[in-house]
Amino acid sequence: MDRLAGRLAEGLADLERRDLKRVRRVVDSPQGPHVRVAGRALVNFSSNDYLGLANHPRLREAAHRAIDAHGVALAAIKALYERSQALDARIERLERDNRELRAAGRRSGAGDADPRCAHQGQMSP
Repeated sequence: MDRLAGRLAEGLADLERRDLKRVRRVVDSPQGPHVRVAGRALVNFSSNDYLGLANHPRLREAAHRAIDAHGVALAAIKALYERSQALDARIERLERDNRELRAAGRRSGAGDADPRCAHQGQMSP
């Protein structure tokens, strides 16, 4: 895993050098066609608020009533966590398979890979 972490760190450093690393920007104003980010007024091309309802007074009031009545939770976090667990499990399987393949390669180099091959003259013991 250390080699993987090293490769990932190198990749991130390369993205930073080429000014390609994505950085999460904090929007300092309500969503809309224009927003403030780090004190600068910007045109917002990345909003999902294509109907312009994100800050509509009636929608905000309804959202506040719903939160007061039912609370609020970050359901997406659970989905991300489960995806992370599934990815971790796949990485563990790949690393295990890699270790097993390397071990088999070392054994084959030592002449003890598969006794059936030695009997057929395909491998010297």
